[in-house]
Amino acid sequence: MSAMKQVITRAMLLLVGLGVAGVVYGTPVQAINLFERCESGDASATEVCKADGTDTVAGIVGNVTSVLLYAIGAVAVVMIVIGGIKYATSNGNAENIKSAKNTIMYAVIGLVAAICAQVMVIFVVNAFK
Repeated sequence: MSAMKQVITRAMLLLVGLGVAGVVYGTPVQAINLFERCESGDASATEVCKADGTDTVAGIVGNVTSVLLYAIGAVAVVMIVIGGIKYATSNGNAENIKSAKNTIMYAVIGLVAAICAQVMVIFVVNAFK
């Protein structure tokens, strides 16, 4: 294995390790009762009721799609970086250059599609509020 491939492999393993560590050692969260009604008179009874409208289906769908958009954005950035590394290490090989360009292009297309999907979800959710 060439020295450049070893460096890239080690860098990718480091990034994956940091991601796993972030998930494992992330901020602790509290469990909440999603089924408790907020109309019980005491709106401060649960964290869901304090969340300003996220106890509705529209709020939950909006939050889920936002989280998914952030995840897709992170994956797209990683794929663009991988495409850039592939392009930089192609050594003029036309097949490798084409593969790198396709990786970058599909990452950008996926990101644009995810943003369009988010806009459509927001439009539909706001139409039914």
